Amino acid sequence: KHFYFDVLSKQFGQTKASELLLEDIAIFEPDLIIYTPLGGALGDQLNPLPQTIRRISDERKLFLYLFDAKPKCGLEWKWLPLVNYLGIADSISSFLYYQQDPKIIMAYQAASPRDFYNKNLQRDIDVSFVGSIDPLDQRLPHRHEYTKFLKDNGVNIWIGGGQRGQRLSVEEYCNILNRSKISLSFCRDGNGLPVLKQKVFEIMNCGALFLDDYGTEAARLFEPDEDFVVFHSKEELLKLVRCYLADNEKREAIAQSGYKKATAIYSVRNVWGYVFRKLGFIVPDDDSFCLYQAKVGELCLQP
Repeated sequence: KHFYFDVLSKQFGQTKASELLLEDIAIFEPDLIIYTPLGGALGDQLNPLPQTIRRISDERKLFLYLFDAKPKCGLEWKWLPLVNYLGIADSISSFLYYQQDPKIIMAYQAASPRDFYNKNLQRDIDVSFVGSIDPLDQRLPHRHEYTKFLKDNGVNIWIGGGQRGQRLSVEEYCNILNRSKISLSFCRDGNGLPVLKQKVFEIMNCGALFLDDYGTEAARLFEPDEDFVVFHSKEELLKLVRCYLADNEKREAIAQSGYKKATAIYSVRNVWGYVFRKLGFIVPDDDSFCLYQAKVGELCLQP
């Protein structure tokens, strides 16, 4: 069951929406509640009241699924006192910073195999970047600068999509990745800090060669030059693109290595199986899941 709290909060106010949430939980009696809060000042106005969150976590299993977490971002005083469990969705650095708290769980966004898989389409797009590009948006300067540099230097690059640009359906987005030989990401937030976006897994699941800029958190899970490729400047990006477009065998070998790890180890099944086991539910073991747990154990030892 879904409960769109922010919509009801805008319509009825925070207090009334909190009451409606408690009533709905009492009727439905869920074994687990997953809530994704809004951040910032707007979130403080539209999220459930703190006392409501605390009451729910006292009576039920409440898993807070948090985006945009940063090391030293205040989880220890804002959210952790209120909830049973907190999953960090898009920052391994934040997970590692807070991992000593037993409530913290790594729960990044793996790609759904139902939508994102290799369809074996003709790869007639040399390079793609699917995402918002605004040359006036100073939070995301690399996107416009680097993609324009490729285009100005004769690279056949497909640019589009994004929340603030061309709206693509999931199928359209997946087909673009399936038609791409190479697909780019700039996995940083608005402050320039590295994050682990779902796009990493979407690109790999679809079988394209994934290129990301330096500092990427993908390197905590995947091996650079073995599973994907890292660039440090727009000049290096151009050089790498030309190299891998000219060498089909090498490009496909790296793309295939990333595909295998993304689908067999870092899969959505294993990510959420790990989360549910941490929440106290029974999750059956298999070789893939055991390997994933071992990889998470290795990750937790990283500085």
